[in-house]
Amino acid sequence: MAAQLKRKCSAFVAHSKKRSKLAPPDFTAAELYDWTALQEQGSDVWQCQYCRNPIGIDLLQFDHRVPLAWHTRRVSMNDLTICCKRCNQLKGQMSGDAFDVLLKAIKTMDPSSVRDLESRLLGAGRYRRR
Repeated sequence: MAAQLKRKCSAFVAHSKKRSKLAPPDFTAAELYDWTALQEQGSDVWQCQYCRNPIGIDLLQFDHRVPLAWHTRRVSMNDLTICCKRCNQLKGQMSGDAFDVLLKAIKTMDPSSVRDLESRLLGAGRYRRR
């Protein structure tokens, strides 16, 4: 598990460096690994900071609570959160706060409306009739 987590951390830092418009992140892959290990809930399980579901290493992703496209300063560890793949994909370019509001609204919706909304979000706004 440690090797897989180290690969994820290295890949994320490399991705952030490539996408950052201003400056490279102010953290290294080793620092990200240490921070992630501290967030672990025990036995290789973390908690998605958006939906609060447990996630294993295979679905663990890092997210910028403030999207990289919005950054006007250097990316720091304070901008990061751990989330599941589903939440990271649904959030897209929303801020973490806006996505939290959306998740609260989704909890009040009927299941068919939730599926429709998720398909629209994941399809980047392209809606396909079935």
